[in-house]
Amino acid sequence: MFLRTFILIALVVGTVIFLYRYFTYREYTDFVVRTQEDRSDTPATRFAQFSGGMLKYSNDGAFFTSADGELIWNQTFEMENPEVDIREGYVAIGDIGGNDLFLIDKEGNRGHLETTIPIYAFSVARQGTAAVLLAGENEYFLRLYDAKAKELAAGELFIRNSGYPISLSISPEGKKLAVSSVIPTGREVSSTITFYNFGAVGQNEEDHIVGTYQYEDLVIPEISFLTEDMLVAFGDSKVLLLSGSQKPEPSGEVVVEEEIRSVFYDEKNFGLILNNGDVENSRRIEVYDRKGRPQMSKDFIMDYDKAYFLPDGEIVVQSDLECAIFNKHGVEHFHYTFDEKLLGIVPEYLGIFYTFLTEGSTLKVRLK
Repeated sequence: MFLRTFILIALVVGTVIFLYRYFTYREYTDFVVRTQEDRSDTPATRFAQFSGGMLKYSNDGAFFTSADGELIWNQTFEMENPEVDIREGYVAIGDIGGNDLFLIDKEGNRGHLETTIPIYAFSVARQGTAAVLLAGENEYFLRLYDAKAKELAAGELFIRNSGYPISLSISPEGKKLAVSSVIPTGREVSSTITFYNFGAVGQNEEDHIVGTYQYEDLVIPEISFLTEDMLVAFGDSKVLLLSGSQKPEPSGEVVVEEEIRSVFYDEKNFGLILNNGDVENSRRIEVYDRKGRPQMSKDFIMDYDKAYFLPDGEIVVQSDLECAIFNKHGVEHFHYTFDEKLLGIVPEYLGIFYTFLTEGSTLKVRLK
């Protein structure tokens, strides 16, 4: 009986290991369409994954549907340059260079604000608090709003003190805010990252500022709070990590020798795509955890427009017609060239079922 039990357990464990390795390292180059739904989108329509469904937006409005395509809410507007920022259950939709910003949760509850100064950038927290950077002719202003678009705090950024702001990020809980600025100094530039705290700690500091860090010979065009206590700052030659529950401080960095072509991130990891330089369109993906520890590195040859993490940790690299999906082990799980423009990819289950959003169709597929 003991021997039979041991053999049975060994068979089960062996089968699980075999299936895991089979699905982990298998590569797919085609798919079978399970269902197809035709759509009529304008060429300017863009898509983003939001709260388990799909957000579709363009110059004249936004629609949010469930994974099954059921309409949950829609919002009409007129924007010249609509952009979105998403944090879990809230999405901010704003007109860059314009004056409108909507704050909408997954049920459709919304706040709307109209600014008197053009919007330069914005960032939303998970409960709908939004930080907005406004740009006048020679001045910049910060505004903080709650989910109903009620102003919570306001201030001016003085260029002579901290430079020209180029990026901002609010923490997931909306308690901290970071602003990246660039300071031209003759032939060279330097950058600053300024932290604001809107909790009890920040009440005792002038303008809520709890820390400012300056970096010589570095431009930092993008920053993001991955968690409430962890900020990642993407420079042109290194990635900076800053952490702390109240007053974030430098905690690490990743020095990059090659040219950084693009960056992407979620709450657990951040990724870089670097130009290899030896072969045309030769790139390398590097993925790090939020402490800066390497997780994956993979070379590939492909011209692409964007890269992003899927909710299950897979990485999508795609152009208008071509896409590649890499898993966290660096295996190219799927590679395909489409006949019509690819807009986005949504994973479903088991690593072989996906939804492909193409120009004009929603395809539910199984890889083969």
